[in-house]
Amino acid sequence: MQQKKLVCLNGILLIFSISCGSASKKTQKNDYVRAIGVAPIYNNEMGRAKDDALLDAKRNAVRKALGDILSAKSESVDGVLVESKITAKTQGFIEDYKIVSAAPVSKHEYRVTIDAKVNRAILERTVDEVLSTLERPRIMVLCRSQSKANEVVLWEESCVQSMEKGFQEKGFELVDRSQTEKLLKKEKKAIQKAMAGRYAKLANAAVDTGAEVILLASFSISNAGFVLSSKLQSMQATIEIRGIETGTARILATESAKAAYPHIDPKVGGKVAIQKAIQKAIPSLIEQVMQKWDPNRAQTISMLVVGLDYASMKAFRNELLEKIRGVKEVNRKGATGQAAKLEIQFVGTSFELADRLLDANLPFQIKVTKVQPNLVHIAAKRK
Repeated sequence: MQQKKLVCLNGILLIFSISCGSASKKTQKNDYVRAIGVAPIYNNEMGRAKDDALLDAKRNAVRKALGDILSAKSESVDGVLVESKITAKTQGFIEDYKIVSAAPVSKHEYRVTIDAKVNRAILERTVDEVLSTLERPRIMVLCRSQSKANEVVLWEESCVQSMEKGFQEKGFELVDRSQTEKLLKKEKKAIQKAMAGRYAKLANAAVDTGAEVILLASFSISNAGFVLSSKLQSMQATIEIRGIETGTARILATESAKAAYPHIDPKVGGKVAIQKAIQKAIPSLIEQVMQKWDPNRAQTISMLVVGLDYASMKAFRNELLEKIRGVKEVNRKGATGQAAKLEIQFVGTSFELADRLLDANLPFQIKVTKVQPNLVHIAAKRK
C-alpha cells in the first residue's frame, strides 16, 4: 500500500513538473515576437542587404510590441508620431534575437525572419515619456444639472471636480478656476444657449480665458427608491458631455454615460453616481478630443474686405500669404465693387488672425469691424 502511494505521488510530481516545464517554455516563447524584415539588394551586396533586412525586422518587432502597449492605453495617441520617435531607438529595446531564416527572395530583395525578445518594461516607460511631451489642449469644464433637487450645487461641483481630475490625470492643463468663475457670471445666457446646442457665443467668449476646449456636461440624477428591504436608496445618474473647440465652436467629442449608487443619504448617493458616470465617459472623451484637436490644423475663416478695388485686392491677398504667419491659402469667393469675400486657410482662430492683421506692417490701413468664430470683417485702404 505504501509503495502504491509512493508511485502515485511520484506520478503526480512528474505530471506537475511536466506542466510547469510546459508553462515555462510557453512563457519563454511568448516573450519573443516573430517579425519579418526586407531590404533591397544593391550591386549584389548580400551582406549589406542582410544587415538592412535584419534591422528592418528588429524595427517591426518593436512595432508589434508597441502596438500592444498603445492599444492598452486609455487615451488616444498619434500612433504614427509615437512610432517614429521610438523606432529610431530600436536597438535599445531588443534584448535578444534569433534568426529563423535569412535569404534573398529575388534578385532585388533580401528577407530575414527573426524571433526577437523585446524589453517591454523599457518600451512602455519610453512610450509614457513620449506621451508626456505630446501637446494637449487647455481645458475648461462647465457642468449643469437638469435636476431641481436641493443638492444641485453639490452635485454640479462634484461633476466639475471629477471631470477636471480625470483630465488632469491624463496630462491636460486646466484653465485657472478664477477665469471659469468670471465666465460663469458674465456669460450666463451664452452658457444656456450652449447647453441647448448653440455654441458660437460661448466658444467666442471662452477664447479670452485661455481655454482651447470647453467640456460641457449636462446631467440628471433620479432616486429609484429603496434597494430591496434595506434603507439604501438607489441614486441613478445620466450625463451627456460635449467637447467644444473655442474660437471655432467645432464639436470635438460627444459622450454619454449612466451609473447608479446605493446610499442611505440620497445626497451622497447622487454625488457618487455622477462621479462613476464621469469615470465611464472620460476615456472615450479623451480619445475623441485627441483625435480631432490639432494645434497646427488650418481651419477655414471667411473674411469680408471692404474698401479695395480689384487691383488692390490682389495685392492684399499676396500680402496675407507672405506676411501673416499661419495663413496657408487665400481663396476668392466673390467680389462686388469695393467689397470682396475671401476664404482663408489659417492655423489659429479668427481672433488671432484679426490680431495679426493689426500687428503686421502691411501697406494697408486695417480696421477690424467684426470678429466671430470663423469670421472676420475688415475695412482696408492703401497707405
